[in-house]
Amino acid sequence: MARVKKYTAFLFLICFILILPVGVKGQVQGGLFSIGPYFGGMAFDSERYIKNSLTGGIRLGYDFSRYFGVEGTVGAFFTDYERATSGAKQVEGLNYRLEGVLNLLPRSFIVPFLAAGVGGQEVDYPKNMSNVHGPVIGYGGGIKIYFSENWLLRYDIRHLYQTKDALNDIEYSVGITYLFGGKPKVVAVAREEGLSAPLNLQAAPKSQTENTVTWDAVAGARSYRLYRDGKYVTQAESNRLVDAGLNPRTKYCYRATAVDAAGKESPASNEACATTLSPVVSAPQDVTAKAVSDSQINVTWKESAGAQEYKVYRDGNFLTASKTPSLADMGLKSSTRYCYAVTAVGEEGKESEVSRTACDETFAAPAEAKKAAETKGLALTQKEEKAVAAVEKELKEKGEARINILFDFDKAIVKPKYHGELKKFAAVLLRNPSLHVVIEGHTDNVGGGEYNLKLSLRRAESVVKYMVEKFGVPASQLTPKGYGKTRPIASNKTKEGRAKNRRVMAVVDYEIKK
Repeated sequence: MARVKKYTAFLFLICFILILPVGVKGQVQGGLFSIGPYFGGMAFDSERYIKNSLTGGIRLGYDFSRYFGVEGTVGAFFTDYERATSGAKQVEGLNYRLEGVLNLLPRSFIVPFLAAGVGGQEVDYPKNMSNVHGPVIGYGGGIKIYFSENWLLRYDIRHLYQTKDALNDIEYSVGITYLFGGKPKVVAVAREEGLSAPLNLQAAPKSQTENTVTWDAVAGARSYRLYRDGKYVTQAESNRLVDAGLNPRTKYCYRATAVDAAGKESPASNEACATTLSPVVSAPQDVTAKAVSDSQINVTWKESAGAQEYKVYRDGNFLTASKTPSLADMGLKSSTRYCYAVTAVGEEGKESEVSRTACDETFAAPAEAKKAAETKGLALTQKEEKAVAAVEKELKEKGEARINILFDFDKAIVKPKYHGELKKFAAVLLRNPSLHVVIEGHTDNVGGGEYNLKLSLRRAESVVKYMVEKFGVPASQLTPKGYGKTRPIASNKTKEGRAKNRRVMAVVDYEIKK
């Protein structure tokens, strides 16, 4: 018994110390449900011959009004039979009750209350002993301490009278309770004297998560209480408050009351509503511009949170709006450099800052490229003709052929010494206009996977652009694709192996049959 009292008293003290510094906001409100666990002790009638023990359970309740409510309680305890000398001695028990509750000071954050009700008690003794089951009358009280509008700490004590065997037990506990449900109610406290309701209450948005609320000062008021959507928010001495921690682009409605020196509230003020500001969208990131033909550049960027659409600017001038984070800019001049920037537009039509600029140059026109290629000497020697025939045969029979060019580490530039190698493939494509080839780029295993994917794509794009501009191959016959480090053909443990993995392949995608 002494140990139970000691632990329980210590628990009460800790909970009371924890609740003292909390900025309390709550009070009893009608129409709310409650649920919460409790923990405490049981002091049993001496005629039971069982040791005092700890107990714990759960409470469910409903407040019909500020003053009256009802609660159901179920709790269990486990203890020992004092007269057991050997063998099993554990005793198990269950208490359950339905009680009415009377709140004595419902408008305070510390609310004393009385409770009384009926229920039952089941005490199961060790084997070969008679169990004790019977109806119970319970009465007592406690204190509720609100530390927010939805949470409270409570202390309870009950006298439990088991009517069948005329046994008297004491139950004492501490618990935490969560309040939920009900409909928002505009608080209008009838005043007995003095204070009038605050006038001219106004609310205005301050930011995405804040509203400013003001009203005329009331003579004799010591403080004011602010209610948001019918629920108590805070108390302050000033007649101006900033309500923070709100959701963006959300409507909130407010009322205020004045409080005198005795803690009595005035009637509620007029209602005023305000909608918090919409989120500000950020500028699009990772804008890229890639030429895909002599008349088209594809522009892409990352989505901006909250953006309704995007505005695309070409060379500093507005081009068009896009609902998606990409745009195909067509009808451009060949061999011309274009630069792009993008802004995000929020729900209220506000534009973000301008993104970073991305530029690229369209391919040379096929006629221009072919003429340039002829000028530079696409005519083939007898040896080159044989090489072209071999590549053409390999592509058509195997469906792929390796382009024997290598790249420097972390580079995507086609070296001049590979001009002859690419010339063979360009000749095959020019002779077979119905042939469509995928140019695959590959890397070694140095670097991250995402970075290598982008690097391999850049290498494939460099080969495509080289063949289009140097030899006049139609861009429609070529598609660049990057595989990064996912398809090695040699060991990445050696310098030589890594060099072989930094390669480009030509793979037949399809051929138009006539």
